[in-house]
Amino acid sequence: MIAKTSNKNLVNIICFSLATFALSLFLSSPVYAEVGNIYIDGTNLKVGEEKKVNIILTGNVGFAGGKISSKDNDCVTVSPSSFSKLDMSGKGLSSNSLGEVTIKSKNINCSTVLSVSDVTLSGMDGMSEDSNLSFVSGIIKVGSGSNDVKSDDSGLSSLYVSDGELTPSFNKDVHNYTVNVMNEVKSITLNGRTSSQKSFVNGNGTYSLNVGGNIINLSVQAEDGSISSYSINVNRSEYASIVGIDLNYYSKDVIIGDSFKLSITAMPSNAKAPTNIRYESSDNSVATVDNEGNVTAVSEGDATISVYVNSELMNSCKVSVHKYKKGDVNHDGRVNLRDVITALKMYFGTIKKDLVSADINNDGKINLKDIIGILKIYFNN
Repeated sequence: MIAKTSNKNLVNIICFSLATFALSLFLSSPVYAEVGNIYIDGTNLKVGEEKKVNIILTGNVGFAGGKISSKDNDCVTVSPSSFSKLDMSGKGLSSNSLGEVTIKSKNINCSTVLSVSDVTLSGMDGMSEDSNLSFVSGIIKVGSGSNDVKSDDSGLSSLYVSDGELTPSFNKDVHNYTVNVMNEVKSITLNGRTSSQKSFVNGNGTYSLNVGGNIINLSVQAEDGSISSYSINVNRSEYASIVGIDLNYYSKDVIIGDSFKLSITAMPSNAKAPTNIRYESSDNSVATVDNEGNVTAVSEGDATISVYVNSELMNSCKVSVHKYKKGDVNHDGRVNLRDVITALKMYFGTIKKDLVSADINNDGKINLKDIIGILKIYFNN
């Protein structure tokens, strides 16, 4: 009787031990609805990317606390690293959600898993609140391996143009630009650089330009195939850059009180007529000039009228102011044959020479060339 009782007790002990062992195995493995299970899906991240993942608790159990960490801390960081019992009301999460953690990848290609440990569940039959569970998430992959998420970065980090300037200035979020160039610019080179080494540009190169607008399009294709487009409108001017100006007079002999107007012609011929012009006299006591280029003789002497375009000296005119007109040798206010006769007398030395009015070619003497010059003035009047 004693032996039978001992055997029966032994069987009971063995059965109880097996049941306890089975229960421990059951609780240390992923457990479903009738007991409880914590799980986090695996995910893919690009280098430097961060994502939020949801921690889910299944089964009719309560949550008291737990810790979460990455198996490989050089791969990703996890925040927060621990949880306590949470009130999920009003958080927009499902009733069985414990909350969210943020995982951020580092600058390496790697893979890891999230380890959920020291989890205390309550409300499970036969377990106290001190009973602990642990769980490992799905695989977290980081980088550009064949099984990873491909980059969708289809942006530019810079855009270079060989002439002119981008308007507006380059910005990675701006996709439409204007460039203004002068008429002499017959081609332009564009060079866009991608912000990702895994994307590439279609459209870099040199383009011929017509006068007027020229639309040039660049596109950037990301590793995942997505494409961003950039448009550059290059306006080539119909006018050449002004390199100089022609004047209607480069020297002018006048008498006191006379006036004349300086006229300007831009060079080359297809340059646009300048607008920012300034005139300046070297001696306003001899000759003055106004903003329109009108020159007025004031007194005897020489003055230089300088012409500036955009504050740059472009040309000048020498003004010689006389008391009497050149060729008016007898000073009667007009040039006629009497002046020719008077000049001949000066030439032969019978009367005093007047170089101001009789020295037509300004060589410092009176000779037959001056007589001929006076005759030309007479016949041209």
